[in-house]
Amino acid sequence: MEAIQLAAAEAAVRLRQTGKPVASVHALSPVITLDAASAELADFVDACNWRSWLGLLRDGVLVLPRRTPIERPDLAGNVGIVGFSYYFTIGARDGGIVAYPDGARMSPLGYAVHADGLRLVLDRLHAELPDTPLLISEYGTGTHDDTERTTYLRDGLAIARDAMVRGIDLRGFFHWTGVDNYEWLHGYDLPFGLLDRERRVRPSADVLREATRS
Repeated sequence: MEAIQLAAAEAAVRLRQTGKPVASVHALSPVITLDAASAELADFVDACNWRSWLGLLRDGVLVLPRRTPIERPDLAGNVGIVGFSYYFTIGARDGGIVAYPDGARMSPLGYAVHADGLRLVLDRLHAELPDTPLLISEYGTGTHDDTERTTYLRDGLAIARDAMVRGIDLRGFFHWTGVDNYEWLHGYDLPFGLLDRERRVRPSADVLREATRS
């Protein structure tokens, strides 16, 4: 992880020398501590997935648990836009990682479908990096039930609009995905798209169409 963080930041710095906008694509999941015994685990996950790259971007210092901090002031401000993918929120309970929240619909990929976690990500990024524009690089859910996809997309767009009203500098919203893709071990069996592989448009696409018009 240390080498990946440094390589990504160095690449971003080089790209910024072109004068073009450069955005990150961090996979961000809020971590909710559900009992006192799991606080240390939650802190470890947060340090790896959040505080490491935040410190490198903001302060030029990469700090990972159980590793010696690396000072790289030349990598501070490595991206001009913080982009991220959001798919789920995780909980820490009984010393382990669990799906959050309890009772939510479970995705075939094994996580709880929880649109409200998007708000948690946006709020934290705005608090940590108040002067940095944000970009929702990926937001979506894999499901054969397009009604569920429609609801999830509508909820995410509402959260994004609310964030902008509250003063968060949100520059864009990308749905994952436009057309059904090859989804790792699930292959073509788990649809994420607003269109299927034959380019047939699903009803959920109307939500995004209406959002762009408004």
